[in-house]
Amino acid sequence: MAALRVAVVGAGAAGLCASRFLAAQPDVFHHDVFEMASNVGGLWVYTDQTTKDSYGHDVHTSMYEHLCTNFPKESVMPSKDNAKTPWRVCVKQLATNKEEVLTYDAVVVCNGHYSKPIIPSIPGANTFHGKILHSHYYRTPDGFRDQTVVCLGAGPSGTDIALELAPYVKRVILSSNDEPFPCAMPSNLEQLAGIESIENGTIAFKDGEKRMADVVMLCTGYEYVYPFLAPECGIEVKHRMRVTPIYKHLLHIKHPSLVFLGLPQQVPPLVVVHYQVQYALSVLQGSVTLPSEIEMLADEESNFRRQLVLGRKPHNAHKLGLKLMQEYVQSLTSLADLKPLPEVIFSLYETNGRIRRQKLATFKNYNYKIVSDKQFEVIEPSC
Repeated sequence: MAALRVAVVGAGAAGLCASRFLAAQPDVFHHDVFEMASNVGGLWVYTDQTTKDSYGHDVHTSMYEHLCTNFPKESVMPSKDNAKTPWRVCVKQLATNKEEVLTYDAVVVCNGHYSKPIIPSIPGANTFHGKILHSHYYRTPDGFRDQTVVCLGAGPSGTDIALELAPYVKRVILSSNDEPFPCAMPSNLEQLAGIESIENGTIAFKDGEKRMADVVMLCTGYEYVYPFLAPECGIEVKHRMRVTPIYKHLLHIKHPSLVFLGLPQQVPPLVVVHYQVQYALSVLQGSVTLPSEIEMLADEESNFRRQLVLGRKPHNAHKLGLKLMQEYVQSLTSLADLKPLPEVIFSLYETNGRIRRQKLATFKNYNYKIVSDKQFEVIEPSC
């Protein structure tokens, strides 16, 4: 049997993980990895550039100079319409502008989802006398010295940037619709509700407070975008962040040889991708049989409805968190007969999240020592 030809789009963490498992089975898979940047690493490659790269393309990475991971340390176009779709992949060598069309049996999409910023509509934003920018364009705190900065959004980027700015700015305001962090913060960091409106230099917050500011930093997340997929691929992104029709947050339901790695949110991404790749390759080589298209569509709808029942909005279709992540990984390992992820990893992830909530300013200084598949030790920072 001839080896399956696989195209991997993107050489970030997910693409490299896919490449590793594909390369481990040379008799089963022949693969090529396509990357737009001049080096591999994707999001985790730092550059001072924030808008365009040397080829005139949008800068993909959102990494800022002192970014450290928030996770605990230790842990195209189809040619015809059927499940075994051959894919036409049009590529261009950026250095020479040479174009060619290649054909593959499967495509693994690993372009990430941290490149197209979500810009919320804020009443009065056009009257603001200061600067409004998305965290995607943030690199260092140097340009914000002695200013008052509002960070809108208290997710990983918002909290991280707010804490990094605090020693340099006059005041930093962490603005969010979520509950404030119940822990000690720098004396010049204030937690307020989400932004209601802007009038000239004054920011009105949803809790009735008003503050003057020089900068509004939008830490408001990113859209899922696939500009390289032709309409014939049949992929739709609803509510800017819900990719459909997708089975197991991973496989195109109508064309299962089109694979999307890294869609789930609020998970340790490298851990989840590790299992996604193995499950997807098991499907491609035929050792795992998928349910019928009708059953997969029903499964997708059921998972989406479950998110709504949990009180989440439609754009949170791929948001997992600890409980759903545990179910998801266990499902992949069971279906593909993979070695299960040790229970200790889930426990460690839960503990790290709790410590982050309680000690936001210092939680990254904690380390963990895994002593068995079920137990670990917390190593607190020495100072």
